[in-house]
Formats: sequence, C-alpha cells, structure tokens
Amino acid sequence: MSAALHPLRILGFIGLGLVGQEPDEVPGMTCAEVGEFARQVAEQKANGALLADALRRLHESVPSGHVDRQRALEDIVKAIYRIEIFSTASPEEVGRAYSLPARSACPEAD
Repeated sequence: MSAALHPLRILGFIGLGLVGQEPDEVPGMTCAEVGEFARQVAEQKANGALLADALRRLHESVPSGHVDRQRALEDIVKAIYRIEIFSTASPEEVGRAYSLPARSACPEAD
C-alpha cells in the first residue's frame, strides 16, 4: 500500500468503523460506486447542503424495495455529516476512502 493511500484508508476505516459498516457491505453496489456516492455527499456538504436535505435526496433516489441498500447509504451520509474527521477531508479524499475495500473481496460492477 502506498504512503498516500495509508491516510485515506485510515480515514475510511474510522468513519466506517464508527457506523459498523464496510464499503463492500452496501447491497448491490461496488466499492467504486460507494466511493462515488460518498464523494458526492461530501461535495454537497462542502457546498452547504444540510443533513436533512442529503437524507431526503437519498430517500428519493433509492428505489423502494431496496431497504438494506437505503439503510447502508443512510449510515454513510450520517457518518460524513456527523464524524468530525470527514470535515477535514476533501470530497475526493472521502470518496477514495469509501471506495477502498476493507476485505480482499469487493463486488465487481455488473
């Protein structure tokens, strides 16, 4: 692992550990997709969007019937807004941290 990725992995593990989730545990999404989702959320937060707005957009965008996916993504949104370490990272860093698989296996894109 390169030295540049080490802090990103730590950042992601802190956030994911606090919500008890790994990036490869979002049903139906690859690690890269989870990372892109996290980057978008962090970018919206950086642009002044409120947590309530981010959660509303999430609930509107996830199709009904995908309850487990919605819960997992909601945990990520809440972590990005509530965990202080994410406030010091750029949206790109947050996205990269969330896209790193915590285990050797990570779902491939369909």
